[in-house]
Amino acid sequence: MCDELNRILKQRELLFGNQQCWIINKSNISGSGVFTNKSYETGEIIFRDTPIVIGPRSSVLPPACVSCMKMGVPLITCSKGCRLPVCNSECENTISHERECRLLLEFSVKKGEFWSPLLYRALTALRCLLVSDEEKKLIKCLSANKKTNHIEMLFLKKELLKNFSDEEEQFLNLSCAVLSGTAFETELGEGKIKASLRGLYPLAGMMNHSCVPNTQHYFLLENNIQTMYVVATCPIPEGMELTTHYSYLFWPTIIRRHFLFATKQFWCTCNRCGDPTEFDTNLSALECNCGGLILPLCSIDMKSDWKCGSCDEVVPASKLPFAKPLEVLNKSETTSGYKMKYFSIIEKFEQVWSVGHKNTPYEALTDEELENKEKITKELIALNNSLKLGDSRIKGIGIHYVKGMSDLIKKIIYNYFFSHYIKTNRFYII
Repeated sequence: MCDELNRILKQRELLFGNQQCWIINKSNISGSGVFTNKSYETGEIIFRDTPIVIGPRSSVLPPACVSCMKMGVPLITCSKGCRLPVCNSECENTISHERECRLLLEFSVKKGEFWSPLLYRALTALRCLLVSDEEKKLIKCLSANKKTNHIEMLFLKKELLKNFSDEEEQFLNLSCAVLSGTAFETELGEGKIKASLRGLYPLAGMMNHSCVPNTQHYFLLENNIQTMYVVATCPIPEGMELTTHYSYLFWPTIIRRHFLFATKQFWCTCNRCGDPTEFDTNLSALECNCGGLILPLCSIDMKSDWKCGSCDEVVPASKLPFAKPLEVLNKSETTSGYKMKYFSIIEKFEQVWSVGHKNTPYEALTDEELENKEKITKELIALNNSLKLGDSRIKGIGIHYVKGMSDLIKKIIYNYFFSHYIKTNRFYII
């Protein structure tokens, strides 16, 4: 299997430069993984990847043109009857759209005056039927979500009059599962008007998850292809497995693990998840009435008791508010009266964001406010370093919030971006 994957991926010309600097091999984390064939320094590009398919996310509207993926422009319904939105006749007649248009017409799209939001949201999965046989082999090798009911299939069956063959339906269901389990989110557009997309990047998709990843990625539009570049966030020796992440790295362990299980159908057991102190940061800790910190005795056992390190009080898991842990993200205090240390970290992020960014311009800040901002920034960067996150996006620019990302998470922090900016000999977040 690994030999076949290496052969197909090499044929896709996913290499950065002339030397293949990665190899697919058996992983101790899960299944197969991507390993280095050379050492890398922090910030060095390891490989680039191009998508097998890319298109709209299944949960996102308003729409973009399905051909050029522009948003903020008037959309019309394709005149050929596929009921997908395009921005003009030129986009309607592109080769890529004509293929998916013909495919939809073969399955007899229901008549309608306007374009179909359901077909738009199912389009990325449908595009998997149009890829080459070699690319279908890659899709079959990627990690798939274990869920069996996929919303894209419901959308397609509601808008198409003809049924898929057994083989087509089986592959579509697999494609939906792989998109749910492995697709990377990306955006196209300028300024604030960007199309929200998801793409299957086969080589990047072979990387396993870790809550202490040694890579990060970014996207560049090259020759009208949304290309992914994977970069080392720390020194990586030859032969080490490359890892990415599917959760938010400043969440405490219990939140991360539940999120990964809810969205990707696996329980993470990485080194960070296995350490109740999260590398001595105590990010998961609850504050005890005695002033000490309550931590799980076994952080990867969801039924484990928790214990205070000062007064030795043992708190059974049944008395903790983690039946629906993702709901804890929006509360300042748990239902059992315990406050999580995580909340104090969030307060620091909010302070940094509001001072000189959200509420008050930098020019109006006092020396005391600047000094406090600098102090909190250094604390958060120190936390990033203690969590062994290296030069990740957490050291980028700004702090961003995501609203309505999914039903599971609302008003949660998406990425924490940091950078240093010099003003009157001070460094602070911009």
